[in-house]
Amino acid sequence: MAISGSFVLFLLVALVGFVLTMTLRSWVAKLILFIVTLGAVAIATSVAGLAAGWSMLINAVLAIVVGIPSVRIKDTGSKVFGIILIVVGIALVFPAIGMLGIDTPGTVWGAITDSFRQGWDTFADMLRRVFGAA
Repeated sequence: MAISGSFVLFLLVALVGFVLTMTLRSWVAKLILFIVTLGAVAIATSVAGLAAGWSMLINAVLAIVVGIPSVRIKDTGSKVFGIILIVVGIALVFPAIGMLGIDTPGTVWGAITDSFRQGWDTFADMLRRVFGAA
């Protein structure tokens, strides 16, 4: 894989946006920079030729990592913003793992993700049987 100029540019934009998102206290500024960071990550992973699952997994980790310090800020807007990011980040992990399992069949990672998906389906089925949901 050759490193292109656009990959480096969008990677730098993502890194600067992430650092600023982590250091600023205003939830509005965090939201704007977080969106810029997500876009830069998506473009950088696309230019690098990575699968969409990797982009989604990076976005999930970014949401969780940005959300945790936001909850600690005393401002109510920042707390709500942080809680939303943490919930969204955790919810994104499961589809990202599913997408990675599809993109990497026959590898150790594929075995882990297939096992996790099957375990998640079994766990959800158990809950449906216990609580009687349709």
